Amino acid sequence: MRQQQAPSGAVYDGTCLIVEDSEFDRERLRRILGRAYGGMRVEFASSIEAARKALSGGTRR
Repeated sequence: MRQQQAPSGAVYDGTCLIVEDSEFDRERLRRILGRAYGGMRVEFASSIEAARKALSGGTRR
């Protein structure tokens, strides 16, 4: 699988919410996305309930 690089000077003004229950996988995704899309804000939720709370404006986790 080829890794896609963000365009040079790309600006990301949104947030990506990832639902992942494994701490190992969350850290792995954080590193991968940080390298590929350094300026993009990434939030993680450990469950669907936490994701719903995050989307409704509550705290995550």
